Amino acid sequence: MNERKQKQLLDAVRAAAPPQPPPNFSASVLRAVARDERHDEALSLFDQLSGWFPRLATAALVVMAVALAFNLYFDGDLILQLAEVSDQWLLPVDWL
Repeated sequence: MNERKQKQLLDAVRAAAPPQPPPNFSASVLRAVARDERHDEALSLFDQLSGWFPRLATAALVVMAVALAFNLYFDGDLILQLAEVSDQWLLPVDWL
């Protein structure tokens, strides 16, 4: 954009009237503030779980996908292989 067009745009913006807020703007702000204050109250267990459900469901799907991929990649019993790996890491042969 050249300087002439930029100057023309800025002059047009300066000449335009500023936008006016709606007549009930202050009342809607006060309602929003009051609504936010009510969120500080203690939530029930059901409300907390419903807020966490999408995250928990996503985490569960990720865990299932990793377990399935591990099972398909290594072609065996997942629990048995994990037990063998943990035995090798936790109790090295030279330790005894």
